[in-house]
Formats: sequence, C-alpha cells, structure tokens
Amino acid sequence: MIKLFFPALMVFIALVSNGQAPEHALFQNDEVLELSIVANFNNITEDVYGTSKDHKGKLIYVDSTGQRTKVKIELETRGNFRRNPANCDFPPLEVDFDGDYGNTVFRNQSKLKLVTHCRDTLETANDNVVKEYLVYKIYNAITPFSFKVRLCKINYRQRWCLNKNEHLGFLIEDNEMVADRLGGEELDEDDDYLPLDSLHLAKMAIFQYLIGNTDWTLVPLQNMEIIKVQGKNSVAVPYDFDLSAFVNTVYAPEALFIERDEFLERKYRDPGVSAKYIHKAMEVFIRKKDHIIKLIASEKMLPDNEKQRLLAYVHSFYDRLENNVLNVR
Repeated sequence: MIKLFFPALMVFIALVSNGQAPEHALFQNDEVLELSIVANFNNITEDVYGTSKDHKGKLIYVDSTGQRTKVKIELETRGNFRRNPANCDFPPLEVDFDGDYGNTVFRNQSKLKLVTHCRDTLETANDNVVKEYLVYKIYNAITPFSFKVRLCKINYRQRWCLNKNEHLGFLIEDNEMVADRLGGEELDEDDDYLPLDSLHLAKMAIFQYLIGNTDWTLVPLQNMEIIKVQGKNSVAVPYDFDLSAFVNTVYAPEALFIERDEFLERKYRDPGVSAKYIHKAMEVFIRKKDHIIKLIASEKMLPDNEKQRLLAYVHSFYDRLENNVLNVR
C-alpha cells in the first residue's frame, strides 16, 4: 500500500470551515503527494504525434484515515519538445477529472498539467523535475501572479501489471483557477491583452534572468498566460522552465540551438519598462533573497551537490543585481 503524506486533507477542512474557496486545497501544502496512476501507458507513450487522444485511467492514493481512494481520470499527452520521443521517453500529461470528488484533495479540479520525468534511465531525471518545481516555488515567493505547484511521487502502473514504475513529477494549477484565485479572467493571444502591467513585467523579466531562461516571448505569446483583472492592465504569467540554466537539462542547449557555454551564461531581456519599475522589482527580489535561498537549501529531494550548484547560481544573480549589471539608472 502506498503511504501518503496527507496533511492536505486537514488544510481542506480548515479552508471550508473558514469559508474560503476549497478549490486550491491541493496546492496549500508542500508535502510530497504520493499516488499511483493506472492506465494503458503503452498506448499513452505512443500517442505523441498529431492530436492527442483521451486515455481512461485511475488515480489512487491513501487518505489520512488509511482509506484507499480511487479517482477516475482521463489522460492526454501534451507539449512540443518533450512530447517528441526523440527527446523524451515519457511525455508530459494533462489529467482531466471526471467529477468533483467531494472531500478529496482533487475537489472541484477540472484539469491539471502534470510535469513528468523526461528520460526513464537518466539518473538526473528526477532531479530535473525537482529543480523545475523549485523555479515555480521561487516565482510564487515573488508574486501571486504565478502558477502554484505540488510535487508528487508517482507510480505509473500499466493496467493488469503490479510492477512499480516510480518517478517524481508535479501538478500545475489550472489557468482558469489562477484567474479565479486572483479575481480576474484568462486571456489568450486573440484577445487584446496589451498593455501589460509594468511592475509585474519587470518582476517577470528579472525572474527569467535569475533562472537563466530565454525561452519566452510576449508577442507572440510563448510560455506565457495572460491574466486580466478588471480595471487594471493585464499580467503575463510565465510557465515551462525546463530550458533554463537553473534546471540545466542535458537537452536544453540542443533545443535552443546554442552551445552549452552560451546556454549557461545569463542574458537579460529588457522588458521595455521605465527604470522606476525595474528598481521596484529589484527591491522585491532583494527582500526575498533569504527566502529563495532557504527554498533551495531545504529541498530534501535534491542531492547536496546539486543544491550547492543552485545556491551558487542564485548568489551570482544577487552579486550582479547589487553591482547593477542590468545597467538601470
């Protein structure tokens, strides 16, 4: 039987008793969520060309009372680079829920992106998942206009087979739920989403510089969602950070068509806002320095040598910030 670290149910009960919306109970806890996903993974891992199909499955976990709970789901393959079997053995998935599932942590969830491991035999595959998860957590510390995430230990179980196939992954808050949480609405590229909020744009650009990520654009939208709160300018919310130097996957330089030395060198992409907003954003990062360092140093799922690399990388960012390498006047 799978053991589940499950104080999340207590969080759910507290949210309900306090009259708060329970939709995000899944993301109110940082404990690793242990679960099994049962499906025909032979078919799923072959469904990587053209339009994705729906694959029926079950999500199984053990609740705080020791009750084994099953949740009906449908799985779809998603993504571009990581969906290609030439790049990754196992595709990213979308988990669609068939019902509201009452008092489970998946109450009122409709669909969730699941970030999976890329290569089955690569020793660093789980480390890469944790590092990308940490990137989301760092941005959570900078702004609420960010995707919440939940780290999971997942047994991908082929139907009619009891063999374990355990890997780390993480669930990402749904776009619509981010918008609901922030009291806004989700816009897409066909909507008039410009102008963008200057302060949040500055925060986003500096954050991308912190993690060494250039795999994003605002026009056209690439790896960005847009949230519009009535009466305010739209906010760009970034996602998909596996091609950042912080995560440092073996396939990133190839995917970006650059040499590894160039890939590891930070590049600042000017968001085109006035210096006063850049200064305000920099102040936020300076205030959050200790929190960000603690996030990395306290992550139990990473080996010490990788934590030391990440900490050195973050310290180099702060050294540059303090020396005004962004050339902000």
